[in-house]
Amino acid sequence: MNTQGEPETPWRVLIVDDLPTWGDSISSIAGLFECDVRVTTNLTAAVHELARWKPQLIILDLHMPRDEWEPLPLLSLKYKPNQKTLAFCEQVTTHPQLSHVVVAMVSVENQLEQQALALEAGAHFFYTKGEFNVEKFEFLLSRLRVESPAA
Repeated sequence: MNTQGEPETPWRVLIVDDLPTWGDSISSIAGLFECDVRVTTNLTAAVHELARWKPQLIILDLHMPRDEWEPLPLLSLKYKPNQKTLAFCEQVTTHPQLSHVVVAMVSVENQLEQQALALEAGAHFFYTKGEFNVEKFEFLLSRLRVESPAA
């Protein structure tokens, strides 16, 4: 850590969204904070990045209907086939070696039901894509300082 309490290396942010343009716009915001960013368009690639690159923050799209990734068998029973991102979220947030990872789910929908499902799956935060901005990203970084102080 440096004297300002900021990490000596940039925060690692993984953006998982099947629409690359949205991932690119969030990547631009992350660049303002000098974060290292990787964008994936499917959950299989996200799993590889999680294991290999070890991000501290995942910004995860709630709806990725064409994704072929399959969750652990127990989570396959818990979630519908069109809720794979919820299963992915729970798989990450309940894994003992990933307890430091902050997961923020995003959706074009601002429905309380969607938000409740995301939070029940273990997401730390839920945002509507249209309302996600620099201030919300900065807030997520502040949460990383609490959740991952030794980054």
